[in-house]
Amino acid sequence: MKRILFFAILILLNWNSFAQDPTERELWLLTAKITNNSTFRRDTVKSFMAGDKLWKEEKHSSGRSASSGTVTVVIENQADDPLNDFWFDSGAGDPKPMIVTGSGSSSHSSSYIETIDGKLIAGDKENGEVSGKASPGATVMFNYSNDSKFVEVIIGIKGVSNPKRQTFRDGEWIDYGGSYDYNITCSGGGEASSSNCKITKTGKGYQASWKMNENKQRSTVDGMEYTTSDATLEVTIAPYKEPDKPELTLYGCSELGTDEQSDVMASGKPEGGKFRFWVEPENLLNVQPDGESSANLTGASPGKGTLYVEYTSPEGKTNTTSQPASCVKIENYNNGQEIPQIALFDVDGKKLSGVLKIPVSAQPSNVEELVDFVSTDQSVLSVVGLSEAVELTGTREGKTTFQAKTNCGNTTGPAVNVEIVNCDDETIATLERMMKAAKEGQKDAYQAIERIVGTKEFEEMDSKIAESTGNLAVKTAGLIVGTLAGGTTAGAGVETAAGIYGKASNVMDIMKGGDALSQVSNISQLIVELGGKAMQQAIAGSIETLQAANEFGQDLGKMIGANRGLQSAVKEAEHWNNIIIDLVNRQKLCRRGSQAPQGTQEPKTDPGKNPTPTSTEPTSQTQTPPAKEPVTSEETQPTEPSTTDQPSDEGTEISPPPPTSEPRQVGLPFGPAECGCDHANTLDVSQKGFSSLQTGMENLEKCVDTFSKGPLTNYIQTLQDWQTVLNSLLEATKAKPAEFQQVSEKSIPKMESLLEQTKTFDTVGKTFVDEFGACPKSMESGVGLMQSAQNVPEISATTK
Repeated sequence: MKRILFFAILILLNWNSFAQDPTERELWLLTAKITNNSTFRRDTVKSFMAGDKLWKEEKHSSGRSASSGTVTVVIENQADDPLNDFWFDSGAGDPKPMIVTGSGSSSHSSSYIETIDGKLIAGDKENGEVSGKASPGATVMFNYSNDSKFVEVIIGIKGVSNPKRQTFRDGEWIDYGGSYDYNITCSGGGEASSSNCKITKTGKGYQASWKMNENKQRSTVDGMEYTTSDATLEVTIAPYKEPDKPELTLYGCSELGTDEQSDVMASGKPEGGKFRFWVEPENLLNVQPDGESSANLTGASPGKGTLYVEYTSPEGKTNTTSQPASCVKIENYNNGQEIPQIALFDVDGKKLSGVLKIPVSAQPSNVEELVDFVSTDQSVLSVVGLSEAVELTGTREGKTTFQAKTNCGNTTGPAVNVEIVNCDDETIATLERMMKAAKEGQKDAYQAIERIVGTKEFEEMDSKIAESTGNLAVKTAGLIVGTLAGGTTAGAGVETAAGIYGKASNVMDIMKGGDALSQVSNISQLIVELGGKAMQQAIAGSIETLQAANEFGQDLGKMIGANRGLQSAVKEAEHWNNIIIDLVNRQKLCRRGSQAPQGTQEPKTDPGKNPTPTSTEPTSQTQTPPAKEPVTSEETQPTEPSTTDQPSDEGTEISPPPPTSEPRQVGLPFGPAECGCDHANTLDVSQKGFSSLQTGMENLEKCVDTFSKGPLTNYIQTLQDWQTVLNSLLEATKAKPAEFQQVSEKSIPKMESLLEQTKTFDTVGKTFVDEFGACPKSMESGVGLMQSAQNVPEISATTK
């Protein structure tokens, strides 16, 4: 009996020494579900008066985020007293395999605008959206004890953001920025002591729930800020029974390029078993196991397949898992040819898309799904894989390379050189040809100016127009006011119209006085004084004045013709000068290393310079023998590419033009209702100035022509009629009184009409003399303006 009791005690002692508390080995399944949603908005408007200008600043920003996910993990109770407490921290002890699923999205927009009197002077804009999937792994904490109860779960959502960013610089919106990794955090949790968190122990395990809902607004230095957020968390912890199959996890990358190597590893529970690795199809990758829990993979034949690993536990139970496998081979880009330059601007200086698609020769055909195409400098170039092609997008000027990168993170295939330029070589060469043609056109225009104003014919025209203008002024004045002091061309004894009118009126008064027969001798004497030499000189002076008007008209017509040619030549000179300015600006834009501004734009000329012409393609000009070499420098040569990102000071520049002549005051009938030269305008040496000069001269030509063919021609006829009437009366004074009486009575109506015509010419003539009196000096100023055309500013493109 004692012997049986001894063995019973021994068995009980041995049982207690080898048996384990089942709570120490018990596994639990923790499941967590979490959601997060939030919005944000802030708007600010500031303004104040700076002097007489309104400064205004506006800031607007908004965003939203939504995410959700689940975490499933098999855990052990890490509490010191597992019978009463429960504690788990994913960061403590060995990592626990987790199943993490979830997704999230986020969007944001912001803008900053600064204006002065409504004119935009600065600004920034950004708009972006991103979405992604949950990253492997999560942070999980759970505690249940008498002292404290709390829960926390954090999931990371990983995505790639490629926001559209713009900044306002140098008068235009410029695109900038690139893609970057973006993380969205989905988290929640709290202590059970708070009202929005509950943690309880159930008959089967534990439960926790947490909710948060906020709607806030607060005042900040950047304005009123509005935020909303809501989140939920549900956690359950229940007993977990291990499956019949052993646990098996496969780690590492199996998506390679040809000859690329990678290590894969596996882990199994319970430990101590054996692993077997293989791939299907078997020629896809070379698999070299290390005899334990890992294998080395080498890319062999292009294609897609599956990598498998099998684990056999010490008890002989097996489990198999797998993951995608692939082998890619990129043979060439662009059929092995050099990648063309990617230009950011065209020959007109307009912004291009900077996008170039090139073919890719690779295996398998859907290689874009198996690799990423990565630029060495993403601030210069971004690359996107397409079906059998890649899309290259240049962002700014520079040189870089891109290469394919497998999902294992190694590069594969050739590295390709890409050059982003403001303008490609063809555009630069085209601009050089256009500049050469513009210089030829400019040279022709200045030679045409020289042929007009730099010749002996122009000097003779200058002399003749001065002489004929003065001669017409003197002779016309002589008919109206008599001999002018110093006027050698006026007849010494020309009777004025007023003088003829006065003397003729005296004759009329006597003839109409009723005693004309008794005054025959006086009438005869007056007729001799009026109709003799004085009348002949008046007729001769009027005819000479008419001839002077014709000569003036001929000389003025030549001057108008010269001005038309000059106006056309000056217009051409200004046209080519403007084109040269525009071409220089475009060549600056195309200069290598200039870091030209981004964004859609037209090249701008400097303030104060001639505006850019609408036509940018020069037309051919007729070549003529050179009369004057314009001051230009050597032909523009392309500059070497800059090795820095800073603008280069070398290249085509615009030399300051020679000083222009001062504007001139020219008196001419510029308005259609004007006549004469008593209305002065300020004219400069330009196509516009010469156009105004032409208008004035053409109006003056009409004025003189109207006067000479109208009043002056009529006055000559009036004088000749006077001569006829007076000769008839003078002859009648020698006859019998009855005959004189008859001739006298018959002549009176005619004489009255001639008196009125004489008075009319005197009135019109005085107006013409007053208006035309300033014309000699005015024509001198006009000719001087035309001579100054030789000083039309000549834009010269030089090479530093």
